[in-house]
Amino acid sequence: MPDSPTNFDRLRPREDQLKAFGFIQAAQGYEWRGILPKTRLEITVRVDKNGQVSAELRDPQSGGTYILHRVAGASGKFVGQVRREYEDILARIAASCFEKDVFKSRQAKELIVYAREKYNDELEFLWKQFPGNAVLRRKDTGKWYAALL
Repeated sequence: MPDSPTNFDRLRPREDQLKAFGFIQAAQGYEWRGILPKTRLEITVRVDKNGQVSAELRDPQSGGTYILHRVAGASGKFVGQVRREYEDILARIAASCFEKDVFKSRQAKELIVYAREKYNDELEFLWKQFPGNAVLRRKDTGKWYAALL
């Protein structure tokens, strides 16, 4: 059974970025396959049509699903390495292919789309302690022209 990683909470996939990363369109959304470099396990990451992410690891020698990285009590050098590589690739996918999706109102969504299409501007989330607040700023002066709170 695939894992539903939490790295993608409050994020929305960007179709153009998924394709640029190497995801291919599948029947239920998008799919990406790779090999974890040090442990040589195969990873499959799926993004369904609703933006839900699932991931699965397989042992290429046995063909079986690898799940020990999800077992809290599992320890050891190999399991630790698998966890690190698994989290690293998911973090890379989240950073490369997804955008924050914290604003739910119609007006906020329209403003974000307008700024993207008209000025090629993206939201900037400046404050760690306020992850739901963002600004839009001019590229030439660096001054904010909108704050979404």
